[in-house]
Amino acid sequence: MTSADEPGERRGLLPRFTLKDGDTFLLADALGDIQAADDGLFTNDTRMLSRFDLFLAGRRPSLLGAAINRDNTLFTAHLTNRPLSAPGELAIPKGVIHIERNRLLWHGRWYERITLTNFGDRDAEVPLLFAYAADFADIFEVQGTVRKERGEILPASTANQTVKLAYRGLDKIVRTTHIEFSNAPVTISAMQAEFKL
Repeated sequence: MTSADEPGERRGLLPRFTLKDGDTFLLADALGDIQAADDGLFTNDTRMLSRFDLFLAGRRPSLLGAAINRDNTLFTAHLTNRPLSAPGELAIPKGVIHIERNRLLWHGRWYERITLTNFGDRDAEVPLLFAYAADFADIFEVQGTVRKERGEILPASTANQTVKLAYRGLDKIVRTTHIEFSNAPVTISAMQAEFKL
């Protein structure tokens, strides 16, 4: 997996989409990724998730289209694969795997369903990886204000299908972000979860 953008990609030109529900809002790019300095999942003016990127075989998918509904609660992105190599087999050509990301904010929670459809003439194994992080920056830090002091990022904890990211603020309040996957990943850590579909 590569954590940096691929050479030649101009990610800053992708449009941004915002979902909002009460005191929670989510700003992400058209791929559905959170990866820019001002993107994130925010609750009560704290960024609870500062990164959430999707990779197929170590590469970002290509954008086909993205939209948001009228009340800014539902986001849909249509993506496709770049060429994928398959060990010991023929490569999977570009555009064979369709990825649909449907995302909803509801009562301070972010729900996402990802559907992959294979339009090829044979079965394919697709490695899927999510990279994530939470910096727990306040809205003013995200906008460029430098704080003299910050709280403490606490050690992450993981289980079969979940990861918990936490931060103890200067106010001694512990803020947590829980990420839970509906299927158990092949591997899960404080920074990423990997699946083989």
